[in-house]
Amino acid sequence: MINICEMKMEKVVYSTSKYDEFKFIKSNRGINRNNVENLKKSMKENNILVPIIINEKGEIIDGQHRYTAWKELGFPICFYIVEGVGEEEMIALNINKANWKPSDYLCYFCDNDYDEYLKFDKIKKEYGVQISDLLTVMDELSENPIGENAMGRKFKEGNLDMSNHKKVLEFLHDLQLFKESENYLSTYFIRAFLRLYVSDFYDSEFMEYRTKLQEEKIKRNEKGYTDRQCSFLSEIYTCPRKEVIIIYNDTMKSFYKIESRKNKKACNQ
Repeated sequence: MINICEMKMEKVVYSTSKYDEFKFIKSNRGINRNNVENLKKSMKENNILVPIIINEKGEIIDGQHRYTAWKELGFPICFYIVEGVGEEEMIALNINKANWKPSDYLCYFCDNDYDEYLKFDKIKKEYGVQISDLLTVMDELSENPIGENAMGRKFKEGNLDMSNHKKVLEFLHDLQLFKESENYLSTYFIRAFLRLYVSDFYDSEFMEYRTKLQEEKIKRNEKGYTDRQCSFLSEIYTCPRKEVIIIYNDTMKSFYKIESRKNKKACNQ
């Protein structure tokens, strides 16, 4: 049994029904109605109230969904105050708790006029790609890839670097060659095309030539995991008439090009 007398009190939890004394930080993530409704149901059934965190200005650092649910239910707001915290601490807190989605971070940094994030958001909207997929493309096309997890961390911490955005745009331009396919913006297809795109033999003009000849086949491309999409891309790029043969090794996760001596001679003329 816990001996309360031996415990040290770190923070005082307050309670009030004066809802107007609390403020949302402008750049906090938007309210998700599903989260609010689920919290309201849980609060009514279990009567468990986890305090929100505010600063001395009454700004909600953590718990805006709980605050909204309590207010709509007419429950008093339970909270404790941490002085001197603000937006930076709010970001750090949500990174560690994994409360925010990638879209929440993007919204926050765009609202605060981070140039790199505004550029990222423009590209994302123009080409319709998901945040995670765009980050993967950026990392793979960078001079020093750091991996998906590290890239995601940089994105959340406000350290996004769009210095290779021209390379990213060139990749997305070629990706548009497959827009007749329903699933060309799927994570599996983007990853597959990225594997082909970074191959030392990939040629944008040749891919454009091949896709124009195979529009119906592209339209009929079915959903599938990355390896299946890689096999599909091998079929698209392969051109027996020009003696260009592409194979995909699913063990090595790489594409390989096979050219005959005859074709090499023709290319050098």
